[in-house]
Amino acid sequence: MTLLIAASLAFLTLGQASPTLPADFLAAPEIREAIRKAPEDTMVPGLFAAPLAIQADHPVIGIRRTRVGLSEIHTDSSDLFVVLEGNATITTGGSLVGAREIGPGEIRGTGVTGGKARAVRAGDVGVVPAGVVHWVSAIEGPELVYVVAKIPGLKAPAAGSMPAEVGAGRAAWFDIAVKDVPRARDFYAALFGWTYKAVIGTDLAAEIVSRGESIGTIRRADGAVSPFNGVVYVQVSDLPAMLGKVKELGGTVVEGFPFDLPNDTGAIGVILDPSGHPLGLYSRSRLPPAR
Repeated sequence: MTLLIAASLAFLTLGQASPTLPADFLAAPEIREAIRKAPEDTMVPGLFAAPLAIQADHPVIGIRRTRVGLSEIHTDSSDLFVVLEGNATITTGGSLVGAREIGPGEIRGTGVTGGKARAVRAGDVGVVPAGVVHWVSAIEGPELVYVVAKIPGLKAPAAGSMPAEVGAGRAAWFDIAVKDVPRARDFYAALFGWTYKAVIGTDLAAEIVSRGESIGTIRRADGAVSPFNGVVYVQVSDLPAMLGKVKELGGTVVEGFPFDLPNDTGAIGVILDPSGHPLGLYSRSRLPPAR
């Protein structure tokens, strides 16, 4: 196999002038030698990666994996991969487990929930669009060797809209938990005329849009749906102070809250009132730095 790395990836630049950068050609022995010489990643055991292209616009990387690594999302680029050696399972879609941003447009997790698993082997080709969860979730045999081309310019939709300013003490957002997200989307679209936005990092949720404004989220319930599934978020001006007041009045703050939302869209907390009913609190400002 000889790999042609075109400087423009022509199908992305139709109608544009031909680039002046040269094309790169790598023969199969060169590719395998470069991958074999790649050092192990100091942060991800079992990952060996070698840059194969000199054009920074369209990075092409040779990868060898000897163990399952992190699940991933790239918000600013799509992945085109070709399997050279080995058999593995790749899971796409669903939601990242333990998602964290490690750099601009790069999100990692420790696994995937709700995705679709598919077997891949030598010779298989796949494309993972920007914003789609993907994970090499199992490796059969000693290793998986493949080449990935990063295709820029195909950005995923922005993650998380800023709720409308409604003023403190008024409902700013709501969350509907359901068993079947596609069916619920269709039901509410027919009932209210709602439209939806994608939520980066998961295909198990959708942002609800009404009259051009994002107003809430439909998501798949964790476990059985109960009368308490789904939360209304009330806007507050000072989230830490309000959470303190909740405790003074006999309520509790749900474990894991509060936290900042992505893209500087504010912060949220979830509380239980003295009777155990959940309620969300939303601040348009990020949490103050920890002292």
